[in-house]
Amino acid sequence: MESDFNTAYQIFGFQLSIFNYIDMAVMDDDWGRKKREHLYEQGLGIRLRNPGLIWDFIELRTGLEYKNANDPSFSVSLNLKPTRILDDFRGKKPKPYYSRK
Repeated sequence: MESDFNTAYQIFGFQLSIFNYIDMAVMDDDWGRKKREHLYEQGLGIRLRNPGLIWDFIELRTGLEYKNANDPSFSVSLNLKPTRILDDFRGKKPKPYYSRK
């Protein structure tokens, strides 16, 4: 779950937004002991967006990760989300339409 707050501020042409998030997973005991994955994470982040660039946004995320026991660990991640590229789309000038009468 994520909650976003978009601000009116810009940094070097990037729109600034702040968000908080919670990620959770539920699994049975057997699978949880075999896989030492993070089951719960919460944190804050900053997202910078500039529609004129080749990526949608730059995201800096900080959080606390909890494993099976109450064993929190601090994490920081930096993500770049690229724009969607349509493989079969070729941008070119449209052809004129002539009606036949």
